[in-house]
Amino acid sequence: MNQTRRLLIIAFHFPPIQGGSGVHRMLSYARYLPEMGWDVKILTVTPGAYESVNTSNTSTIPETIEVIRAPALDTARHLAWRGRYLRTLALPDRWQSWILTGTVKGIQIIRKWRPTAIISTFPIASAHVIGLHLSRLFKIPWVADFRDPMAMSDYPDNPIVRKCYWWIEKQVIEHAAAITVTTPGTCQVYKNRYGEKSSQKISVIPNGFDETLFPQDKIFPPQKKDKHGPLTILHSGLVYSYERDPTQLFHAIAELRDEGLIDSDKVCFIFRASGYSNEFKQKFSHLKLEGLVKFEDESIPYKDAIQELLGADVLLVLQGAVCNIQIPAKVYEYLGAGRPILALTDPAGDTAGILKTLGGFDIVRIDEKEEIKKKLPGFIKKITSGNFHLPEREKIIELSRAARTKELNSLLENGVENYDGKN
Repeated sequence: MNQTRRLLIIAFHFPPIQGGSGVHRMLSYARYLPEMGWDVKILTVTPGAYESVNTSNTSTIPETIEVIRAPALDTARHLAWRGRYLRTLALPDRWQSWILTGTVKGIQIIRKWRPTAIISTFPIASAHVIGLHLSRLFKIPWVADFRDPMAMSDYPDNPIVRKCYWWIEKQVIEHAAAITVTTPGTCQVYKNRYGEKSSQKISVIPNGFDETLFPQDKIFPPQKKDKHGPLTILHSGLVYSYERDPTQLFHAIAELRDEGLIDSDKVCFIFRASGYSNEFKQKFSHLKLEGLVKFEDESIPYKDAIQELLGADVLLVLQGAVCNIQIPAKVYEYLGAGRPILALTDPAGDTAGILKTLGGFDIVRIDEKEEIKKKLPGFIKKITSGNFHLPEREKIIELSRAARTKELNSLLENGVENYDGKN
């Protein structure tokens, strides 16, 4: 392909949004695709659409990338009366207004810039609707990045929203030139659901980590902690009470303390920006975990969060069996940080699968208190003594976002070359 290649990325989550690991998938594509011969523009929303922003996050946007922002209202915040709003104004999501403004802005971009391809990304479903409209209007090949399954039998909770998601999902299967997901489990879900039609279109492009934020000179084994304070075990990001329920972990910690096997001089579990710290503090106050468990409520800029990962002794994964076909994006950042990982997850899930493939990590069921109790004292001893092994760095680099972008580049090239405009 000798002509200039141009890609329009449609993404709700983009700096200066604060929080949400999903922002980094499209941001990395925007950073690395120009090295592969693509001009890239971003179509996103104005910052007022976000519940939380941090202007320092804009420093992560490559200077060569043009970001076009379409106005969007959050129905729950901007169109509500006394906390209530019409459900029809929040379909398929609370940023429904972006469908109109984003489509209009997209039409203007396409008429002037003539992109070679379009990619839209979940979890804000409106992005896929915009991608659908623009692709069909201009006969441009469209890649729909599902990441995880859009709809399941019990998700979203609201049946009207779920029905809307099902409709969008079917439109994607019918009209997208290609579809990407982040895990083998999600890929299999769609192949089972839509058969041959999805099998021909769907590809797995996992998440990754930005290796520029994890330079080799900052990757080093944790220091022994016998004379330097407690071992720090960090969980960074949201802790959902259902999908990432820490109940059995907290009870295991309390019982181990009561049995004299651990104390706050040996170990401290830190939960950064869990999102539910007040609920957890109230629910587990009777366990008296002060000193052993700390909740750091403040949400910090992304680069600061990465530095916090690098400063921890151990990184904690929480993932229930209900999410077996998903891998939290933070897992890849944990791997990039080169720290030991304690994964409380189902050994049969995709999260455990990638850790087993790499080797050297400890996996325990999140919902089994006795398993956690049995594992934790020996794990702490192993880390503090330095008697542990991590995967070779070369294996980890293969999971970088630069490597993932090469996979997308190949997909885009094939999709553009084979697109017949009939979808």
